[in-house]
Amino acid sequence: MIETAHREWAQRLARLEREFERSGDEERRLKGIDLLRKTVQGEWSIAFCGHFSAGKSTLLNHLLGEDLLPTSPIPTSANVVKITAGENRVKLFLSDGRIHAYDGTYTDQELKDLCKNGEEILAVHIQRQTNRLPAKVALMDTPGIDSTDTAHERATRSSLHLADVIFYVMDYNHVQAEGNLEFIKQLIRRRKRVYLIINQIDKHREEELSFSVFCQNVQQSFADWGVNPEGVFYTSMRDPLHPHNQFAELKKRIGELIGRRFEQFDQTIRIEAEQLLKEHMQFLEERDREQLEKLAAKQVQPDGPEGSPEAEAQERRKEMVQLKEEKQSIERSFDQGLEAVLQNAYLMPYEVRALAEQYLETQLTSFKVGFFFSKGKTEKEKERRTLAFLEKLGQTVETQLDLHVKQYVVQFLKEHHLYTEDRGERIYSFRVHLDAPLLAQTIKPGAGFGGNYVLTYTDDLANKLKQFYRQAARSWFGSVKEELEQRFAERLQQLERRMRQLAEWENALSEIRRIKEEYRQAEERLLKLIRGDTEPGMVEIPREALEEQVVMRNERFLPQREEVTETNELPGERESGKGKERATAHRMDSVLAQVHAAEEQMKRIPGLTAIVRDLARKRERLERRQYTVALFGAFSAGKSSFANALIGKPVLPVSPHPTTATINRICPPTGRHPHGQAVITFKTGERLLDDLRQVYKLVQQEVRTLEGAVARIGTLLDEPAFQTGQKTALPFLQAVRDGFSTMKEHLGGTLTIKADAIEEFVARETKSCFVESVDLYYDSPLARQGITLVDTPGADSMHARHTDVAFQYIKSADALLYVTYYNHPFSKADREFLIQLGRVKDVFSLDKMFFIINAADLAASREELAQVEDYIRRQLSGYGIREPRLFSLSSLRALAEKAGGRQDPQMERFEQRFSSFILDELRVVSIRGLTEELRRGSRFLRHLLQTAEAGREAMEKRKGELADERDRVRRIIQNSRDQALAHALGQEVNELLYYVKQRLFYRYRDEFPEIFNPSVLRSDDGQIKQKLRACVLQMVDFMRRDLLQELRATSLRMERWLNDRQDAFMANLTNNCLAVNGEIPLVPERESSYPSPDFPEPLAELSLASFKKAISCFKNAKTFFEKNEKEKMREEMEQVLEPAIAAFLDEQKRLLTGYYLEEWQKKEAEWKEKAILDAEDYYDTLLGASSAPEDLDLYRETASGLAENIAKVERLLS
Repeated sequence: MIETAHREWAQRLARLEREFERSGDEERRLKGIDLLRKTVQGEWSIAFCGHFSAGKSTLLNHLLGEDLLPTSPIPTSANVVKITAGENRVKLFLSDGRIHAYDGTYTDQELKDLCKNGEEILAVHIQRQTNRLPAKVALMDTPGIDSTDTAHERATRSSLHLADVIFYVMDYNHVQAEGNLEFIKQLIRRRKRVYLIINQIDKHREEELSFSVFCQNVQQSFADWGVNPEGVFYTSMRDPLHPHNQFAELKKRIGELIGRRFEQFDQTIRIEAEQLLKEHMQFLEERDREQLEKLAAKQVQPDGPEGSPEAEAQERRKEMVQLKEEKQSIERSFDQGLEAVLQNAYLMPYEVRALAEQYLETQLTSFKVGFFFSKGKTEKEKERRTLAFLEKLGQTVETQLDLHVKQYVVQFLKEHHLYTEDRGERIYSFRVHLDAPLLAQTIKPGAGFGGNYVLTYTDDLANKLKQFYRQAARSWFGSVKEELEQRFAERLQQLERRMRQLAEWENALSEIRRIKEEYRQAEERLLKLIRGDTEPGMVEIPREALEEQVVMRNERFLPQREEVTETNELPGERESGKGKERATAHRMDSVLAQVHAAEEQMKRIPGLTAIVRDLARKRERLERRQYTVALFGAFSAGKSSFANALIGKPVLPVSPHPTTATINRICPPTGRHPHGQAVITFKTGERLLDDLRQVYKLVQQEVRTLEGAVARIGTLLDEPAFQTGQKTALPFLQAVRDGFSTMKEHLGGTLTIKADAIEEFVARETKSCFVESVDLYYDSPLARQGITLVDTPGADSMHARHTDVAFQYIKSADALLYVTYYNHPFSKADREFLIQLGRVKDVFSLDKMFFIINAADLAASREELAQVEDYIRRQLSGYGIREPRLFSLSSLRALAEKAGGRQDPQMERFEQRFSSFILDELRVVSIRGLTEELRRGSRFLRHLLQTAEAGREAMEKRKGELADERDRVRRIIQNSRDQALAHALGQEVNELLYYVKQRLFYRYRDEFPEIFNPSVLRSDDGQIKQKLRACVLQMVDFMRRDLLQELRATSLRMERWLNDRQDAFMANLTNNCLAVNGEIPLVPERESSYPSPDFPEPLAELSLASFKKAISCFKNAKTFFEKNEKEKMREEMEQVLEPAIAAFLDEQKRLLTGYYLEEWQKKEAEWKEKAILDAEDYYDTLLGASSAPEDLDLYRETASGLAENIAKVERLLS
C-alpha cells in the first residue's frame, strides 16, 4: 500500500520510468525503479562510505550497539550491507540477479562471513528486531572506495544514488588522500548531503601537531579541492574519552536527521529524480551522438562576409559567374598583352635603318667597288654590309623584342600558376634565326632603291620578326591552354561541390537544431513533471517497484570460511628463527684485533709489504664502515615515527598530512658536524624549475624561467584539474607561490641550524618545498654502529625525479626498510614501488629488505594481527617478494618505552634481527675477505721460507728462472682479454631489453582499464572530453615512468652480469699465471660497482596529437564501456606506443652496450695493473730473499704466529 504522502511522487516517477523505457535508457530505468521502490516503501537511508579500513563498519557497530559487521584493517566488506528494523531476516542479492531471503537470525560471525563474500553476493539486506532504528530507516555499509579490488568501488558507487544522507568516513592519517577528496567532490556535485567523519583521531599526537592546527589543515585541504560538506565530525572508537571525540555529537546529528527525515524525504526524491533526468539527457545525447556527429561532419566553416552559409553561397555564385567570364576572356587578354609588347618593340632605330640602307644598296643597285679587281672587292663589301646589318639587327631584336616577349609570357604563366622550369627552359631557349636569306626574302620584287623603300623594307622586316615571336608566344600559350581549361573546370567543380556542401550543411544544421529542440522540450516536459508543474495522470506502478522477486529459502546460505592458520609465534618470531639471530660486536672486534696483530707480524718481512698494504686497507675500511639504511613507504605510513623509534628520540617532525618531499638523513656525528647539528641543503633554482616544469607539463604548458613559472602559478591554480597528478600538485604550487619571495635567496645554498629547528624546514610547506635534503647529525645506538638512516620521499611522491632517488637508494643502501600502516596496508600508492623492489630483489647478493607493519597496537586481537600479516605476505608474494622479513610493531609505543628506559618487545625483536643483519650478514662478507688475505700471506710466507731454506747456492741458480717467469707472467697479464665480451654484452643487453618490452606491454594492458574506467570517464559534469585527454596523458606518463623503472632495474641486472663475467675473467687470468708458478699470490677482488647510466626521458616526442586516431574511438561513455570502443582505443594507443618504445629501446640498446663496454675496459685496466704489481712484488721478494740464519728464524716465527692468528679468526667465525 502506497502512503498518501508519496502517492503523487510514485505517479511522477512511474511516468518518468516509462519515458526512460520508451527511450531505451535501461540504466536510468533500473535506477528509476530503485527510486520508485524507495518512494513506495517510504524508506529513508543513511549511507556510510569511505576508503577501506577507515572504520566504517566499526562505527556502524557502535551506532547499532552490537558487533554485527566485519571489521579489519584489510578490505573486508565486499558488498553493500543494508540494515533495517523488522522481522529477523537476511536477504541476499546474488551476482546472477536472483534475490534469496532467509528467515531467522544469523549469528554475528555468519553475517560477517556473508559480508565478506563479494564474488557470489552483491548486497546483503539484514533485518533485525531492534529498537535502535525506527521503521523504514536504513543504514548502509559500503566497500572501501580505494581498495585494490575495483569491484568494491563499483559496488559503493551503485548504492549511493538512493541514500538520503551520506557520511564519508576517512581515517586520521589519510584525510588528504586524493581518492577521498575526489570521491567526496563527486558526491557533492551530485547534490548529495554529505557529512565527513575523520575517524581514529586517537592516533593524533599533540606534541607533534596541535589538534587545532590539524583541523585548520584539514579545512584548507577541503577548500583547495572545492569540498564543502554539511559538517565535519572527529571521532575515535578506540578511545571514547578522547577530548576531541565527537561521536556523541555524531549520534545526536544522526538522530536529528532521522527525526527530520519526513521533511527531507521529498527533497531527496526530487534531487535524485532531477539527477536521473540529467543523466537521461546525457544518455539521449550519447545515444544520438553518432547521428549528430554524422550531421556535424557535414559542417563547413563559412567564410562569407557575415560568416554564414547563406552569405558564402551568395559569394560563391558570384565567383562562378566571374570564373566563366574569366575563362572566356583569358586568351583575349593574353593576345592583347602580347600585342602591346610587340607594338612597343622598336626594332628599326636610325643605326639599324642606316645599315639596312647600305644592305639594300648592294641588293637593288649595280653596286660595285673600285675599277681593278672589282668583283672580289664588291663581294667582300656586300658580305661585310650584310653581316653588319645582321649583327646590329640581332642586338636590337634581343633587347627590344626577344627579352620582353619572353618575360611577358613567363610572367603570364606565373600569374596563372602555369609556370614550370621545363616551360621556362623551352621559352628562353627559343631563338629567331637571323640570316642573309631572311633579309633577301623580305625584299619585294621590283622594288627600287631609295629612301622611301628603305622605310618600307625595314617595316616589313620588323613585322616579319614580330610575327615570328607572335607565333611562338601563341604556341607557348597553346601548350598550356588545355591545362588552363582543366583548371577552370576543376575550380568550377570545386565551387559546385562547395555549393552542395553548403546546402547539405544548412540541411544538417536544421536537423541538429530539430533534435536539440526535441531534447530541450523533453527535458522541460520531464522537469515540469518532476517539479509537479504538470499532472502525471494515472500510471500503473511497475510490479518490480512494488515488490522484489524474492525466493524464500529454508536452508542457510553460508559461504566457505577462510581458514586462519593459528600460530603460537609472536609477531616476527617466524622470521627470527631463520639463520643466525644474534651477532656480537665483541666477536667482530676480536676478529679485527687478530687481523691487526697479523699485520704487525707480517710487517717484519719486507717481501710481504704488498699483502700487508691490501690487508690493512680492507681492515680499516671495515672498521670505518658506514652503513646506509633507507626508509620507504607511502605518506602517513609512519616512516618518520619509525625512524624516531629506532633512534630513541623524536628528532624528525611527524605529521598526519603529506608534506612536500625532502630527503632526511640522520647521520653519525663527525668532527666537523657535532651532535645536534643539522645542515639544510636547498634546491638549486634549476632543480626547482624542473619540479615546476613537471607540474606545468601535466596541464600541457611549458615554462622557461623560474620567475615566469612562479608568476603563472596563480593562473594555473584557477584552472580545473582532471588528473590525480594535477590535483596533488596544488599544495606544492601554493607553497612555492607563498614562499618564493622569502626563500629565493636561499636557493642553491645551505644553512646550518640546531636539531630542534629542523621542523620549520621539513613540516612547513612554504619552506620545505624549497628544501632538497636535511642532514641531521645525531648520536644514537644506530649512529655508533656507523648507520646513516635515510627517510626518503613517500612512495607516492608527485616528483618524478624521486623515483630515481629511490632507485639509487635501493641500489646502494645496505638495508631497505619498507613501512606500511597497520589499518591501511599496501594501498595503490605502494604498488609501483613494490613492483620495482620485486624487479631487483634477485640482483642483490643478500636479501636486504625488511618490511614493517607500523601501528600494530591497533590490532583488536591476535587473530586480526595474524590476518593482516598473512594479507601482507600474500600481497608481497604477488610482487615477487617471497619469504619477506616481516615485523609488526608500534613506533609510538616503542618510542614511549625507550623514553621511559624500557624496551618494547616487538621493537626489540626487530632491532635484534636488524643488528644481526648489519653486524653479522653484512660484515661477515668483508671479514671472509680479510681471512682470505691472511691465508694469502701465510701461503706466500711458507713459500718464501722454503726458498730461503734451499740455501744461497740454490737461490742464485733459481734467480735466472725467476726473472724469466716474471716476464712470462707480465705478458700473460698484459695480453689477457675477454675476446667474446663485446658480442656477449650485446646479446645480454638485447635479451634484457626484449623482456623489458614484453613486461611493459603486459602492464599496459593491465593498467589501461584502471586509468580508463567508468568512475573517471563520467559524462555528468560536461567535462568528459577533457577527462579523456587527461587519461591519455596519464597512460603515456605511466608508460614513461614504468619504462624508466624497467631500465633502472636492467642496469642492476647488467651490473650483476658484468660482476659474474669479471669473476670468470679474473679466475682465468689467475689460473694462467698459476700455471707458470703455482705460488703467485694473486687474489681477484670483487669491489666493482658500476655507476648507473643516465637515461633520457622516454616518449618525449609523444603528445595528445599523436593519439588523435585513438581518441576518435571514443564516442560516448556508454558505448565506450559497453561496446568495443575501449578495446579499440587501447589497440590504437598501443599501435602508437609500440613503435615509439621499440625505437627508444633500440637506441638504449646501442647506448647501454657502448656504456658498459667502456666501463669494463676501464676496470679491466685497473685489475691488470694491480695483478702486475702483485706479481712484481712477489718476484722482487723471492729474488731478494735472505738465507741468513737470523732471517730464517724470523720467517719461521712469523709463519707460526700468522698460523695462530688464522686459527683464532676461524674459531671466532665458526
